[in-house]
Amino acid sequence: MPLMSQNDWNNIMEQKNAIGITTVTCVGFTRKEFPMQHGNCFSVETDDGKEYRIVNFGYENLKELFHRGLTYPVKITILPVTQSQRRDVAVIDDERIGEQWYFTEYCRTCCPNELLTEPQRLARERMIRAGIITVMGNCERHDYSKQKEQY
Repeated sequence: MPLMSQNDWNNIMEQKNAIGITTVTCVGFTRKEFPMQHGNCFSVETDDGKEYRIVNFGYENLKELFHRGLTYPVKITILPVTQSQRRDVAVIDDERIGEQWYFTEYCRTCCPNELLTEPQRLARERMIRAGIITVMGNCERHDYSKQKEQY
């Protein structure tokens, strides 16, 4: 199979410019060494006025990069979501950012299941069956104290 050209890639994956952060979750992360492997989820606004949830990056890492000199706009790529009918999911995809800052997996909470890897989907299903995750419509409640009941 031949490699895709940049033009072919651009026709499949739509890229946009993020110009600001709109919302951030409020989970406490106390680690101060960067890059962090986990962090708060967040959404960005693009230069066309749309909002996208970012599933491959933590707010703390992006904030630290801005502190180190990164400037807007930040490039994002819109993910092709079909089963959940969501069109507001994206990834940070900016060549100015080193690979060590990107998460190696999408966020299991913010990302539609169809975009998760098979191991992520299976882990999420086990957590639901164990009562660690409770799904309520479009929201989820996480009770990690129930992990203590597992072996």
